[in-house]
Amino acid sequence: MKRLISSVLLFFAATALAQGAPNTGANYDGSGAARNSAGALYVSTAGLLPTYSAAASFTPASGVLSQVCGSATKTVHLKQIIIAGTASSAGTLVLNVIKTSTAPSGGTGTAVTPVSVDDVDAASGASFKYYTAAPTAGTAIGTVASFSLGFPTTAGYQIPAIFQDASNTKPLTLRGAAECAELQTSSSALTGGNIQVTVTWTETYP
Repeated sequence: MKRLISSVLLFFAATALAQGAPNTGANYDGSGAARNSAGALYVSTAGLLPTYSAAASFTPASGVLSQVCGSATKTVHLKQIIIAGTASSAGTLVLNVIKTSTAPSGGTGTAVTPVSVDDVDAASGASFKYYTAAPTAGTAIGTVASFSLGFPTTAGYQIPAIFQDASNTKPLTLRGAAECAELQTSSSALTGGNIQVTVTWTETYP
């Protein structure tokens, strides 16, 4: 009987090792999750989704400044837009982030190839373009954000405007290649101005 019990215990011990026993020790709970000395779980804040950025520095016109349009094969989640710039004469632009169901048409636009922040990820399915002569805006679904940004002279100091999704909220989402997020200004063009726009987004399969 003792030999039988010993054999059973050895079997279960070997099975636990094969399946991978949970981590143990002062920094782990019974499930193998890592915790600090106060008992709080260690949680990685690094993003796992394929992430892309595109940036441009250009002389803007009034109207549509730039756009990010979605993908026919992936869903695009807009994470952040950073806007900054200078002008020969200090001024202020009213900026709007507008979701549209169609892309802009016409104008003088330049496409910028999105950059993957991790080389192992596939190329982006989205597209980014900036305009030096404003196009006809796409069909608006609605204005997502509106704010003013002051542009100093080249010798001045500026705090950039940042549009980004808030914690625990769904980001601005583009489904299909036709949906776009346009950065527009309803103000007159800057005098001798130069603007910098940086856009970051993630992509998932529908």
